[in-house]
Amino acid sequence: MTNFPLTTINDRPTLTSIAEALLPLAKPFGVQIKVEEVQVKSSRDASTIAFLKLGKPQPPEETINTQRLWINCHCDYPLASERIVPLLIQKLRQLNLQNYQDVLLSGYLEERNKPLWVVKSFLTSTQELLRDWAKWGDGAALVELLNLTLEREGISFRSITKEATLHLFASTLGSILPEKSLIMEAIAPLLRELVSPGVQAVVLYGITSQGQIDPITETPTWVEWLNLTPHAPPLEVTNPNLNLELNPELNAKKLARKGDEAAIKFLLHKVINPDLKIYLATGGIDVLIKQQGDLLHVVAEAPLCPSQAEVVKPIVRYLLSLKIPTIAGVRIYGRPTGKSHPDWQFGKDFYPRSTPRSSTVKQSQFQKSQFQKSAVVTVAPPQKSSPLLQPLRSSLVRSGLFCDQVNPESGQLDPKVALVWG
Repeated sequence: MTNFPLTTINDRPTLTSIAEALLPLAKPFGVQIKVEEVQVKSSRDASTIAFLKLGKPQPPEETINTQRLWINCHCDYPLASERIVPLLIQKLRQLNLQNYQDVLLSGYLEERNKPLWVVKSFLTSTQELLRDWAKWGDGAALVELLNLTLEREGISFRSITKEATLHLFASTLGSILPEKSLIMEAIAPLLRELVSPGVQAVVLYGITSQGQIDPITETPTWVEWLNLTPHAPPLEVTNPNLNLELNPELNAKKLARKGDEAAIKFLLHKVINPDLKIYLATGGIDVLIKQQGDLLHVVAEAPLCPSQAEVVKPIVRYLLSLKIPTIAGVRIYGRPTGKSHPDWQFGKDFYPRSTPRSSTVKQSQFQKSQFQKSAVVTVAPPQKSSPLLQPLRSSLVRSGLFCDQVNPESGQLDPKVALVWG
């Protein structure tokens, strides 16, 4: 599917152009699309605080998005969210809407004010998703990120990771040799920014290729070494055709076996998102973890609640393979993004536990723990809203999934609205 050219005003896409981009997907279902923009809390809202608790860096004050996109789907029959929501989310991600932190999608039956369903999805950019994995030395994610950086120059990359060193092979299709200075100037700042326990150094090879790159057998024309840590010793590269060990997760596994929660989270995130292309297209399944005593609690969440079949078996199998000494069992929970309580839960002990067997996390603990990355969906009422919308607002607040919000200065809010009929 080709990208729809968005009309922008002051570098912001108009709501009408967003609605028109979604229109081809809505028409086959007989759905009418209504797009709204609503204001959410400032940089100190619950979701930002939760991100900090999870060890994610706080973005600068001025760059935090405070706009929420709301897609209303009106239909004359009860359309299931599973049929249309994945299509709309993929399209929204293709549009790269950097001005919005998340989107709410709601389904309405004609002439009824109460939604049949409401789904929340974060609009995390492709670059940010790739960075989260690349900083752990994930070769596929880093290569995809570098390819995005230099795609206009016609330069592509392949990678192999050996222990803490990443070997990058840069080439252009044809006989033209990639210019070393151009590549280093473009990627060195990015690689240094991603310095982490996953990768300490990079060896960059320049290759001329007439077709598919084979980094094992190709002979490079030039080689460049880049230290990513201040005191890393240089590596003598005499023969680039080394018997390189394909082991991109080695350092993350070492840290995970020591109980490092960030490393465990990264590894489990990869396990339940095995296809990088699908992960980038859909946003994938997110993972939140917390170790309490000898139990590891894992929350898997996505716009549509992940099924036990796609989450439980891969996580349990991988944790068993890691053999983390401090973890005797796992409790896994599945929930939709934006919901505070899980839709399902599963528990397994790997071996007899040293402490009395405990149950899964209590409902009240979900409200207070760091599992609240997505927080509770907040819905802001429009200024001078129609009396017809009041029952909808009241029902959403009573559901417990939403909380009322009023602008602290004006006491109300005026969302912008665009309407396109499918």
